[in-house]
Amino acid sequence: MYHYPLEVIEGAEQMLRRLQSEIEKQDFPFDGFLARQLEQLQAEGYLDRQP
Repeated sequence: MYHYPLEVIEGAEQMLRRLQSEIEKQDFPFDGFLARQLEQLQAEGYLDRQP
């Protein structure tokens, strides 16, 4: 197994809990905002253009 310092492991676990909470509460960016923006951009043809 990996031998990460305890502080790194605890920090990662804390961030995981925070992200899981934000997903559960559907806080930005997990509230569908970005999906709606992509749908709008696609509808307007912006995602079909080549650089």
